[in-house]
Amino acid sequence: MKVFLAYSHKNKSSREDFSRWITRLKDKGIVTEWYDRMLIIGDEVDEEIEKNMDDSNIIAFFVSSHFLASDACKKEIKRAMALKEEKGISIMPIILEHCQWTDTCLKKYLVCPQDGKPITDWKDKNKAWKDIYEQFKGLIDTIAVKKKELKPEFERFIENPGDFISSDKEEILRLENIFVPPMLTDETIEKKIK
Repeated sequence: MKVFLAYSHKNKSSREDFSRWITRLKDKGIVTEWYDRMLIIGDEVDEEIEKNMDDSNIIAFFVSSHFLASDACKKEIKRAMALKEEKGISIMPIILEHCQWTDTCLKKYLVCPQDGKPITDWKDKNKAWKDIYEQFKGLIDTIAVKKKELKPEFERFIENPGDFISSDKEEILRLENIFVPPMLTDETIEKKIK
């Protein structure tokens, strides 16, 4: 499962907090993350950002006044909305501070932390991040259930059980080629009867 982190560089510390909170999920191989600081010299910035958004399962927005004022972040919001429509990518707005997010297209999504209470309003910031982490895990579980669809090969097998797809090769084997009936002689049959 891949999560794309969209944030203003002014909110870098919040992106780092989130990355730290999901470390166990990354260590277990459940989730990978991508954000613009993973670009390397020579990368075409817009192309790489778009490519990584396109192959993500979740796009997390770190919503603040800086985020909403950034032209780059506005472009990412627009792209994410298109991907939501085209591919059903999940949108996860994380409200960092009081800002005008309810005047944007993000208002139609359930946000976190709970009830859209900005992280800055929580006395204990760890409780806010724990709430975000729990909601993120729930989203991952929901996506995982949706992804458990039948693979095309298995669907073909169900539709025509006379065929079997080999996992080693992409060739189709017939079931009659897998089961070889034993060669019985009259003598063998007589021994079995006695």
